[in-house]
Amino acid sequence: MQKPNDTNRQRFADVWDAIEDTPEEAARMRALSKSKMEAEASASQSDEDGNPTTEVTLWLDVEVVDKFKAFGDDWQTRINEVLRAALERGALKAG
Repeated sequence: MQKPNDTNRQRFADVWDAIEDTPEEAARMRALSKSKMEAEASASQSDEDGNPTTEVTLWLDVEVVDKFKAFGDDWQTRINEVLRAALERGALKAG
Protein backbone atom coordinates (compact mmCIF):
# COMPACT_ATOMS: atom_id res chain seq x y z
CA MET A 1 0.00 0.00 0.00
CA GLN A 2 1.33 3.39 -0.98
CA LYS A 3 1.86 6.00 1.72
CA PRO A 4 -0.08 9.21 1.15
CA ASN A 5 2.15 12.01 0.00
CA ASP A 6 1.69 15.75 0.44
CA THR A 7 -0.02 16.05 -2.95
CA ASN A 8 -2.64 13.46 -1.98
CA ARG A 9 -3.15 15.13 1.39
CA GLN A 10 -3.65 18.48 -0.33
CA ARG A 11 -6.19 16.96 -2.74
CA PHE A 12 -8.11 15.55 0.19
CA ALA A 13 -7.99 18.91 1.97
CA ASP A 14 -9.24 20.65 -1.18
CA VAL A 15 -12.14 18.22 -1.49
CA TRP A 16 -12.97 18.56 2.20
CA ASP A 17 -12.92 22.37 1.93
CA ALA A 18 -15.31 22.17 -1.01
CA ILE A 19 -17.72 20.03 1.02
CA GLU A 20 -17.82 22.48 3.94
CA ASP A 21 -20.34 25.00 2.66
CA THR A 22 -20.32 27.38 5.62
CA PRO A 23 -18.30 28.01 8.78
CA GLU A 24 -21.34 26.85 10.76
CA GLU A 25 -21.39 23.54 8.87
CA ALA A 26 -17.66 23.08 9.46
CA ALA A 27 -18.12 23.71 13.20
CA ARG A 28 -21.03 21.24 13.30
CA MET A 29 -18.95 18.56 11.58
CA ARG A 30 -16.02 19.11 13.95
CA ALA A 31 -18.36 18.80 16.96
CA LEU A 32 -19.87 15.59 15.58
CA SER A 33 -16.42 14.11 14.97
CA LYS A 34 -15.27 15.05 18.47
CA SER A 35 -18.35 13.57 20.14
CA LYS A 36 -18.02 10.36 18.12
CA MET A 37 -14.35 10.00 19.09
CA GLU A 38 -15.19 10.63 22.76
CA ALA A 39 -17.99 8.04 22.67
CA GLU A 40 -15.71 5.46 21.08
CA ALA A 41 -12.97 6.17 23.62
CA SER A 42 -15.30 5.74 26.59
CA ALA A 43 -16.92 2.59 25.24
CA SER A 44 -15.75 -0.55 26.94
CA GLN A 45 -16.18 -4.21 26.24
CA SER A 46 -17.03 -7.07 28.53
CA ASP A 47 -15.45 -10.46 28.99
CA GLU A 48 -17.38 -13.76 28.93
CA ASP A 49 -18.48 -13.22 32.56
CA GLY A 50 -19.79 -9.72 31.90
CA ASN A 51 -16.90 -7.97 33.64
CA PRO A 52 -16.13 -4.62 31.97
CA THR A 53 -12.78 -4.55 30.19
CA THR A 54 -10.66 -1.81 28.71
CA GLU A 55 -7.72 -1.76 26.33
CA VAL A 56 -4.36 -0.74 27.80
CA THR A 57 -0.78 -0.53 26.66
CA LEU A 58 1.94 -1.63 29.04
CA TRP A 59 5.54 -2.74 28.93
CA LEU A 60 6.37 -6.23 30.18
CA ASP A 61 9.60 -8.19 30.32
CA VAL A 62 10.16 -10.25 27.19
CA GLU A 63 10.59 -13.39 29.31
CA VAL A 64 7.19 -12.82 30.95
CA VAL A 65 5.43 -12.32 27.61
CA ASP A 66 7.14 -15.37 26.12
CA LYS A 67 5.95 -17.55 29.02
CA PHE A 68 2.36 -16.37 28.62
CA LYS A 69 2.47 -16.73 24.83
CA ALA A 70 3.48 -20.35 25.33
CA PHE A 71 -0.06 -20.95 26.66
CA GLY A 72 -1.51 -20.11 23.24
CA ASP A 73 -3.46 -17.37 21.50
CA ASP A 74 -5.33 -16.32 24.64
CA TRP A 75 -2.13 -15.26 26.42
CA GLN A 76 -3.47 -11.75 27.14
CA THR A 77 -6.55 -13.24 28.78
CA ARG A 78 -4.24 -15.46 30.82
CA ILE A 79 -2.33 -12.41 32.10
CA ASN A 80 -5.64 -10.87 33.15
CA GLU A 81 -6.62 -14.07 34.97
CA VAL A 82 -3.33 -14.16 36.88
CA LEU A 83 -3.68 -10.50 37.88
CA ARG A 84 -7.34 -10.99 38.90
CA ALA A 85 -6.41 -14.01 41.08
CA ALA A 86 -3.64 -11.99 42.75
CA LEU A 87 -6.07 -9.15 43.37
CA GLU A 88 -8.71 -11.45 44.85
CA ARG A 89 -6.27 -13.09 47.27
CA GLY A 90 -5.03 -9.68 48.41
CA ALA A 91 -1.57 -9.92 46.84
CA LEU A 92 -2.01 -6.59 45.03
CA LYS A 93 -2.45 -3.54 47.24
CA ALA A 94 -2.27 0.15 46.42
CA GLY A 95 0.46 2.21 47.94
